[in-house]
Amino acid sequence: MRRFSLVQRVGLFAACVAALVGVLFVAALFAILSLRQAESRESRSKDVTVAALRVRSRTADLESALRGYVLSANPRFVEIFRQNKAGVPGDLANLLKLVQNDPSRHALASSVASELHNYLIDYADNVLFLASVSRGAAAGPASGSEAKRRIGQINGTLDELLAAEDERAQQASAHARNVIDFAASIRAAAFAVRRRSIGSIPSRTRRRRR
Repeated sequence: MRRFSLVQRVGLFAACVAALVGVLFVAALFAILSLRQAESRESRSKDVTVAALRVRSRTADLESALRGYVLSANPRFVEIFRQNKAGVPGDLANLLKLVQNDPSRHALASSVASELHNYLIDYADNVLFLASVSRGAAAGPASGSEAKRRIGQINGTLDELLAAEDERAQQASAHARNVIDFAASIRAAAFAVRRRSIGSIPSRTRRRRR
C-alpha cells in the first residue's frame, strides 16, 4: 500500500482545510438565504391574516350597525354603517395587494370582495331603505335569514383564506428548522473531516508548527 510523503500529507491537509472553509461558507450562505426567505414568507402570511381578519371585523361591524338600526330606528346606527362602508374599499384593496402574486389566494380574496360588495349593494342598502318604510318588514325572519346566509358566505371564504395562510406559515417555520438542522449537520461533518485530516499529519510536523 502506497504511503504519502510528509509534503504530500501537509498538502493534503491544506487542501482539506480549504475545502472545509468553502463548505462552511456555502452552507452558511445557503442557511442565511433560506432563513430570510422563510422569514419573508412567514411575515407575509401574518400580514395577510391581519388583513383578512380586518375584513371580517368590518363585515361584523356593518351587520351589527344594520341590525341596530332595523331594531331601534336610531339614526346613529346608520352613521356607523356608512362609516364602516366607507372603509370597505381600503380594507379589500390592502388584502388584494398582499396576495396579488399568489393566484389561489388572490382568487379567494377576490371572492371575498365580490361577496361583500353583493352584501352591501344587493342586501344592506335595500334593508336600510325598507327599514325607513316598514321597520317590521326589515326586521322579519326573511331578512334575518338572508343576512345570515350572506355573512356566512363571506366568513366561509375568509376561513379558507386564513387556513391557507396558517398552513403557509407552518410550512415556512418547518423549512426554517430544516435549514438550521442541515447547516448544523454540514458543520459537524466538516469539523469531523478536519479532525481526521489533522490526525493524518505526523506528530513531529505538528510539533514543529507549534
